[in-house]
Amino acid sequence: MLNKNITDQKINEKIIKFFSEKLKISEGNISLNAHLKDELGIDSVETMEIVAALEQEFAIKVPEEELAKIETVQNIIQAITKATNIS
Repeated sequence: MLNKNITDQKINEKIIKFFSEKLKISEGNISLNAHLKDELGIDSVETMEIVAALEQEFAIKVPEEELAKIETVQNIIQAITKATNIS
């Protein structure tokens, strides 16, 4: 269950760690501006799987309109942060 007092920094850290583990690369090599498909090789199905896993991790639901905007690591962080603030 998400602690409602979680900071944006903690959200960033958790998501970067998630990507690091999924992609098997160091956290320092993950750019917030990295394009999921073009730079990280993550297709739209994998993107939705990642978002679903993060929704479960943070006990939130990302609104449909936010899902359509996701193209970068930063977009995922923004969507999760926004959803934690409205959950």
